[in-house]
Amino acid sequence: MIIAPQKTLIQMRIAYNTKVYEQVNNIILKHRIKPIHISSRYTNDLIECDAVLDVSEASPIEVVVEELKAIPGVGEVLVSKPKQGFIVDTIYFPLTARGGVPVMTFSIEMLAKMLMNFKKLYGSGAFSMLYEMGKDYGAGIGKHFKSIALSARPFTSSRELIDEFFNFMRSAGWFMPEIELSEGDKPSAVIKLRECFEDRHGERTSEPNCPYVRGFLTGFFNSIYGKDFTSQEVKCISRGDPYCEFQLTT
Repeated sequence: MIIAPQKTLIQMRIAYNTKVYEQVNNIILKHRIKPIHISSRYTNDLIECDAVLDVSEASPIEVVVEELKAIPGVGEVLVSKPKQGFIVDTIYFPLTARGGVPVMTFSIEMLAKMLMNFKKLYGSGAFSMLYEMGKDYGAGIGKHFKSIALSARPFTSSRELIDEFFNFMRSAGWFMPEIELSEGDKPSAVIKLRECFEDRHGERTSEPNCPYVRGFLTGFFNSIYGKDFTSQEVKCISRGDPYCEFQLTT
């Protein structure tokens, strides 16, 4: 959702050849259309652009679309109905990440409270289940991320893969990571996570409370190194520590 009080907003999706970029841009400027938010992708000389635009002072949008479609090299042009003050994406579905994997969004607090209630209801059994679920997902996402990274940069080291992966997870809102990595025949890692999503439930616990994240980290490192890691959560935000700390060893 994009909020812009007292503005008339539309959403536009347009695909066009890079050779006509200036022509497309000139039409947008000529008709006094102001970008609010733009997301674009570039593949094989094709630009695909999703934008929320302020058309409060613009020419009739039908005129703009007609001129855009008349440009050789412009393909798809989709436009939503104008909305006042705020607009919700009705064109693009589903949301994607990691090279096209479908994703959805919901609040961190909701997920953390859902996991916390699950732990309260089922006790140690819930911790074991969440650990295994996290481990399975971590292994899968690690394999996928490694495949994507190596296809784009064939000589990427394990250290680079790990750093870029944790940058990605940070951008996805999972946590704020710090990593101490020791490589060699028996790799190990100490991972400190601030703002860990599994702890965002607003309660205090007497024991470490992040089995899903612990399993996720274990599965991820297993997939990157092709080794079996064991893991332990030695500090936890839910317990009052400033961050969650996980120790992984082989």
